[in-house]
Amino acid sequence: MSDSKLPYLREYTFVVLDLISKEEMISNARKVLPDMIQKIWNLPNPLLQVLKKNGTPLHNDRVSWALTYLKKAGLIDFPKRGTALITKSGKDYLNEFRDVCEISAKNLMRIDSFKKFFNPKKQVEDISKNEVLINNDSSLINVSVDRMIFPELLRDLLESGYSVAHVNGALSIVRNSAQ
Repeated sequence: MSDSKLPYLREYTFVVLDLISKEEMISNARKVLPDMIQKIWNLPNPLLQVLKKNGTPLHNDRVSWALTYLKKAGLIDFPKRGTALITKSGKDYLNEFRDVCEISAKNLMRIDSFKKFFNPKKQVEDISKNEVLINNDSSLINVSVDRMIFPELLRDLLESGYSVAHVNGALSIVRNSAQ
């Protein structure tokens, strides 16, 4: 590897998947993998000390992103916190890219789960549709109660532990905290 800059994320993604496949399972992956990669690539200390604006070492950040990409693509799994293990599809995918020695986001876009993670646009649209439904449903609260059933409804609420209060000229029904 070059002494002047860290490898690209696509190279990290490949080596992370490769290391996990060789070990079958790596405990404490976010802490162990950066050291393993540093030894494999023989990265000099000045490169390991390059920090992002938020103070995180760039080397560790790339390992974390590689793990995230691989998890979102379904190529690795975390059966318990911090423990990474390769999936069957991860093994197949690794064999496909072994000659290239890199796995880019473009390559991962062939996988639906990764595509949804990387381009969540449709999910945002769905959220806004749900928001409209919620706003429409909340208007039902403002529908007036039929005057014939109101006394009966009020009695049932009082028997269930609610209290009635007049606030700013409006009737409010409040659940008693003692019950």
